[in-house]
Amino acid sequence: TNSRGAVNITVSDDNQIHVAVHKRLNADNQELADKWNAGSRPQISVSGQNVILNANTQGAGDHGVASDLDISIPRKASVVVSTDHGDASVLGRDGDVNISARHGDVAVTDINGNVRLDLQDSSAHIAKISSDVSVQGKAQDVSLEDIKGTVTLDGDFMESLRLARLAKPMNFKSARTQIDFIKLDGDLDLDSG
Repeated sequence: TNSRGAVNITVSDDNQIHVAVHKRLNADNQELADKWNAGSRPQISVSGQNVILNANTQGAGDHGVASDLDISIPRKASVVVSTDHGDASVLGRDGDVNISARHGDVAVTDINGNVRLDLQDSSAHIAKISSDVSVQGKAQDVSLEDIKGTVTLDGDFMESLRLARLAKPMNFKSARTQIDFIKLDGDLDLDSG
């Protein structure tokens, strides 16, 4: 979970979890910066087999703290990402990927599990997915390519929608449009017009 900053998830080489935090904050003096830095340390907890990482950017109050998280985890692990003002990138998963993003760009590539995105004023690029893909919400630019599972698009797509090489059925539903097809061997580009 990260309310301000990017989340980048890749595959770890040693089957362990590694987290690097790149924090930015603005303060009038070093004393305030140190105080806000201490109050906004990332929080990690374990519940059963779930590891929960919270960037805790709101831990210092409303002082403009942003943290970019670079996370390496075992390839088989599923991930759930929630961002509010920042980009999210997930590369190389055998498990499922669920992303809830507001005001950022989402990139999901090389996934063998299902992909589910809930976008609010965000864009997404989804490629090389072996299972089903679902995108909902209010999105800007969305691009899907090389998807082997079914595709479900439900919501408002404000700018452009690019589809390429969809092996199974696709269902696209917005407030103004309904498109269904069995598969797409080539490319389809739709813009806001």
